[in-house]
Amino acid sequence: METKDRNGKMYHWCIKHKMWTLHKASECTLEVSKDRNNNKEEEGNKLQLKQALSAMEEDKELVE
Repeated sequence: METKDRNGKMYHWCIKHKMWTLHKASECTLEVSKDRNNNKEEEGNKLQLKQALSAMEEDKELVE
């Protein structure tokens, strides 16, 4: 279901906004940047790596 009528208004599922909107997906002007999404994913991966390395250092100190 990509369209629904609520209280006399027609709502459409927008794949870019990932929510119900008054505009059709084909009319959406939101630009989704691949670079922005990739940067967020890369930052998340770096944070996970830092946390893992930190945990390993703590474990190493406890063993010594």
